[in-house]
Amino acid sequence: MAIGDPKSNSNRRLVDEALREGGFGSRDASMYNLIHGIHSLNKGVSPAPVNRDSTGYTFFTKPMLNLTYNNIRYVRKLEFLGDPNTRSMGCAIKCMLTSTSSFGGGYVAATPRSEHVDDRNPFVSLLSNTLMTLTGFPDSSLDTFTSEEGYAKEAMTWADGRTQHFGPVDLTAEFRNVKGDPVTTFYIAYLEYMSRVQTDHISPHAFMMTHKYIDYMMAIYRLVMDESDRFVQKIGVVPAAFPTATPDAAAFNVNREKAFTDANATVSIPFRGNGFISNDPIVAWAFNQSVYGCWPGIKSACTPLVGENFKYRGVLDGKCLPLIDEETYELVWWAPNDLFATAKNLIDS
Repeated sequence: MAIGDPKSNSNRRLVDEALREGGFGSRDASMYNLIHGIHSLNKGVSPAPVNRDSTGYTFFTKPMLNLTYNNIRYVRKLEFLGDPNTRSMGCAIKCMLTSTSSFGGGYVAATPRSEHVDDRNPFVSLLSNTLMTLTGFPDSSLDTFTSEEGYAKEAMTWADGRTQHFGPVDLTAEFRNVKGDPVTTFYIAYLEYMSRVQTDHISPHAFMMTHKYIDYMMAIYRLVMDESDRFVQKIGVVPAAFPTATPDAAAFNVNREKAFTDANATVSIPFRGNGFISNDPIVAWAFNQSVYGCWPGIKSACTPLVGENFKYRGVLDGKCLPLIDEETYELVWWAPNDLFATAKNLIDS
């Protein structure tokens, strides 16, 4: 039994034995009974386990902005992104805003690349790691149609519409800011680029324009996990979204009662999105394609942390990339082979 598998917990066996002795049967049997027939005794009471989902993960894909030096050098507020120091915040933010995905084959990310940003990662780790709340996802709903009333005020009603949400989506994300204010700086640069593209001061890549792609869109994936944090219980995506504001003005407020301002301790960012797809197998496929786009050879260059390798996940945290097993829906973390070998020697020695 794999480490981390909830079935390996001996407490499960003890609980099942206690339920059997109490006349309820094991939890597996109780789930069968819950679905199979209506209980005439102990109405409203069932030993079936309560659903417990883990909060899971949120992934923001990198947009594909044209942040080449010649494109942004005349925009003062974006000039810091052209910093040639590969350890600077400007270079790091530039690389978080410019995916190296092989999508389309006609896109080339701006250089130089940051030492702090993994170009093989299609997601903005800064946002996933600092996200505190994310709200605004639309429920699945169905419109109805009701006929005109008859002589006795009789009327018929039936379903009329789609459950899929193809319209606009408004999300609000709150991030915990950290020293150096990178979250706010990231979004200031993001909004400035979108504004300048709209007003024709700078241009997207030619490939984006010829194919009518909007380069500043990012996908927002939500993965709700089971209580073991291994298997995807629910998955959803806003496939194309962009921020619409950043609370940068709050930092200028004055409060003499405090020596240090906490106005930007958290950053609340509104997003405008296009559509929401939930619990559709194509979302898991699209999630994996995002990873393959930045690292086509991930499966040969990395080791999956499953089975006996699951115990190395702690020491390799932050160094792996996720893929969803499209059959079992297990979220598998893949570690580069060299890092995995080092971790294995460290733990096993």
